[in-house]
Amino acid sequence: MPSLGKARIINEANGKSFPIKYRETSIGRSKTCDIVLNYPTVSRLHAVIVCAKDGWYIADSSSSTLTVNGLKVNKRADIASGDRIGAGNVTLRFENLKTAPAREKPKSTTQKKSKSK
Repeated sequence: MPSLGKARIINEANGKSFPIKYRETSIGRSKTCDIVLNYPTVSRLHAVIVCAKDGWYIADSSSSTLTVNGLKVNKRADIASGDRIGAGNVTLRFENLKTAPAREKPKSTTQKKSKSK
């Protein structure tokens, strides 16, 4: 089961870090949200991050734009350490320090030219 207290959200614009303290953590512009993002493009209740038995996921709470790694979220999407979450025009990074490292990026397919003698 994922571990609370070891996960966090980082606002990539200003580096501000928000620890995830609850099994369900709300994100939005409202002061009642667990993570408050005071940006006009963020809904009052934009999304909820959930710590479930089989891992982490994010659920869309509004009809506004929510993306994970550039792909639009339709209701909910699994998330892992290193994933980038778009809420309105704000980019957040999910980090789970208990399970880091982040997902590996695809290896380059370019080959070095060999020197001919």
